[in-house]
Amino acid sequence: MGAGFNTIAMTDGASVVGRQAARPAGGPHGAALRWSARLLVAASWISGAIFAAYIIAFFGGVALAGAGERWNESLPRSV
Repeated sequence: MGAGFNTIAMTDGASVVGRQAARPAGGPHGAALRWSARLLVAASWISGAIFAAYIIAFFGGVALAGAGERWNESLPRSV
């Protein structure tokens, strides 16, 4: 058979072709890359969630209170 395949003979004359699991490329560097990618994605989602919570808390609270004019209080004033 081709590279990466094992043929196992069965008792009834049939055969089973199994594929060996491929090892990730890069060895320990590949593992570090996967973990750093996961950490980057997690940090992005967490920072996005914090920002969304801030927006909802500030603007949602102002909107529920009916004081839409307060939205501009947090903006810097131009001279």
